[in-house]
Amino acid sequence: MTDQLKVFISYAHKDALLKQQLDVQLVNLKRTLPLDIWSDNMIAGGQDWNEEIFSKLRGSQIILLLVSPDFIASEFSYEKEMKEALIMHDHKQALVVPVMLRVVKEEGHPFTKIQTLPSAPRFISEWPDRDAAFTNVIAGLEVSIQQFIKNRKVRDINSREDELVEYTTNGELLSACDKLMDFASDFSAGNEHRRKAMSIKGVCQYILKNCRDDVEQVQKIIFMIQNDIL
Repeated sequence: MTDQLKVFISYAHKDALLKQQLDVQLVNLKRTLPLDIWSDNMIAGGQDWNEEIFSKLRGSQIILLLVSPDFIASEFSYEKEMKEALIMHDHKQALVVPVMLRVVKEEGHPFTKIQTLPSAPRFISEWPDRDAAFTNVIAGLEVSIQQFIKNRKVRDINSREDELVEYTTNGELLSACDKLMDFASDFSAGNEHRRKAMSIKGVCQYILKNCRDDVEQVQKIIFMIQNDIL
């Protein structure tokens, strides 16, 4: 699937310099993953900043928490943005990744239930080479995002399978065939994409023209095609 993933960065403004260094490194990640990255410094003049922030936050699939003493001291970042982000994480609506900028006491904070980055040393401020620290973060992010994409695809497939089963069982052939063509379009990968989608379209047209009265046979054909797609 080619849809962009919305990335929201939650940070304390006193960490703006470190955040800018991360922004530069994130460009590398955008070369390989379909990311649309947003943070509050992108709010245009005249906008309601509170409304814009939470609109972007709730519409994101990836949320980075840039953790530092100032982040923890920030009522807005810690109490509001992070609270909303962790709810989304718990409901599998978003992937939340804490990026540990500067040394803090970790125990007792709700973000500690999630694997943090960088790997070791645990805080970017502890790394003698700042570029190496952010490169470690980017490498870890890429792995986490790839897994998130895979898991999201599985959930999407399961949801669509349930819908397809319902249409087919009820004999709603037109809707079932539409769902099959969606499957072919969205989940056929690589060079097979166009050929398989066109093949599925042809089969669906044949079903609708010749097999409307044999619902049981149509159900068998549709489920066979569905399994072949996946």
